[in-house]
Amino acid sequence: MGLMRWIARRWFDTRVDGQANFPDGAFVGVMNHSSQMDIPAMALAVPMPVHYFGKQELFRSPLGSWFYAMGGVPVARGRGDTGAMDEALRLLRTGRPFFLAPEGTRHHKGDGSAVIHTGFVRLAQLAGVPVVPVAVAGARECLPPGAKWPRRGRLRVRVGTAIRLQPLPVDREHHDALRLQAREVMEHIYEMKAALDHELASKAQD
Repeated sequence: MGLMRWIARRWFDTRVDGQANFPDGAFVGVMNHSSQMDIPAMALAVPMPVHYFGKQELFRSPLGSWFYAMGGVPVARGRGDTGAMDEALRLLRTGRPFFLAPEGTRHHKGDGSAVIHTGFVRLAQLAGVPVVPVAVAGARECLPPGAKWPRRGRLRVRVGTAIRLQPLPVDREHHDALRLQAREVMEHIYEMKAALDHELASKAQD
């Protein structure tokens, strides 16, 4: 993560708010996902080593060893990857923070219309750790879909207060309640992102 932070800070106009909200020890970090720039933006916000999910194709590329070294855990998209979830749970139980993007694939609207996966809630419940909401704005403008290289721009990251979810069993009977918890966390992230988007728009008019 150190190299990614170094590159991001020198290439982009960046600001991170709320870093003090990261708790000590393990937590599940949750962020919106609109661009491949989200991971470098997350690296700017997190002051400690973390792990995160990445689509398995990335780990089969020439940069695969680098993604592993960065704390990445490959996940098969489009189906429930129990092996990846087991590895994330193992890491959390050993005290390591883990980041997820519950929207799965990149979603540019950030308006709540994306399908929200409940994996992060299940991990937090099973590991007994808090959830930390993180909003990223400006990433899509810095690296639009299809672009090979990022352009200079503004990145904003806001870290919300850690959330202790109401304990729930992780089973079929409580599926709707777990989904509601996931939706409530993401709605909080969308509210933070909307505020950051407004800030960036206002700055662009100055």
